[in-house]
Amino acid sequence: MALILSGKGDHEMALEHLVLANAALRSHPGKDLDVAAVDCGIGDAYMSLLRFDEAIFSYQKALTLFKSVHGDSHTSVASVYVNLAVLYMKMRKHKESKSYCENALRIYGKPNAGHSPDELASGLTEIASVFESMNEREQALFLLQRSLDILEALPGQQSAVAGVEAQMGVLYYYLGRYEEAFMTFKSAVSKLRCGAEKRSPQLGIVLNQMGLACVGLNEIWHAADTFEESRRILEDVYGPHHAETLAVCSNLAGSYDALGRY
Repeated sequence: MALILSGKGDHEMALEHLVLANAALRSHPGKDLDVAAVDCGIGDAYMSLLRFDEAIFSYQKALTLFKSVHGDSHTSVASVYVNLAVLYMKMRKHKESKSYCENALRIYGKPNAGHSPDELASGLTEIASVFESMNEREQALFLLQRSLDILEALPGQQSAVAGVEAQMGVLYYYLGRYEEAFMTFKSAVSKLRCGAEKRSPQLGIVLNQMGLACVGLNEIWHAADTFEESRRILEDVYGPHHAETLAVCSNLAGSYDALGRY
């Protein structure tokens, strides 16, 4: 119930259900891992509600339980460090955020930390997002490349690979490396078109980003074609008045203007 409510954006009600679940689990012995998982969910709910001090308390409780069961160097401990890194980043406490990122990376660097390859890739991607938010883009790119290398070696990860490539493309774009951005977006788009996401909002958003890379390369006609496809998909999925659709319309209008198509 809490997961459904959280997905609908009702974090207050999700929190109520998580607190009830936590109390029920604590009344039974041997449920420490389940309690810790719910504590993490409570922390997530508090973070969504911007109740940061309570979120820190919940994550720290989860951290203590995970350490008591698995020790200090398990992937479950690393995942809580990542949550805390995200939380401190939202609080604009970059020093603390970076410290938790480094703690998580130390665990992910150990071969016996209990993580599967896809868990490791996911953790690296999340940490990269934190570094990106702190404008440490080269470090974020390094971590995303590590995640990409792992995912490309796993079967059935085409959508996840495309997501990481799209994230890398955005970083290349912000660094002014437009050719690398374009090629990375192109690879992501190719994977999304081949999979179940061929008419998804993700494809529309990545196409919009690829169009911006085309503008950076001064390939305006190509940018216009890409923006047009992006607009068609996003209008289909979101409707004509959604913020993502309107952003593409603005970019498309700019490319038409540059081409003299007034």
